[in-house]
Amino acid sequence: MKIDSPFTPLREAAVKAARPSEARKKEVRKGTLRGLLSMLLVSPVIFILLFGCSWMATLGLPVASADTRSVLNADYAPWIFEVIRPVKPEIMVCHSKRVWSVPWLISAWYGV
Repeated sequence: MKIDSPFTPLREAAVKAARPSEARKKEVRKGTLRGLLSMLLVSPVIFILLFGCSWMATLGLPVASADTRSVLNADYAPWIFEVIRPVKPEIMVCHSKRVWSVPWLISAWYGV
């Protein structure tokens, strides 16, 4: 069901004008392909230019012959067994009292 109004012909003309024509579609497609082709031709040229400049920069340098071997020796012996004593409860109580007495730390802890 089509609603007739005084603006129907204007609306139809606007919709028709907004649609791209076949010639415009071909022109856009041709422009896109031209841009793609130019990128495909320019990219290798830029790569070769950068590679050539960096290679030429190393021509006058002497060959690096530094000794890069490690002077560390691996020791695969078993580790020494260490007994760690438990923390004294008095230290923990003292630490908790000191922490909770600092107001900015409480606000930072709780995000207040």
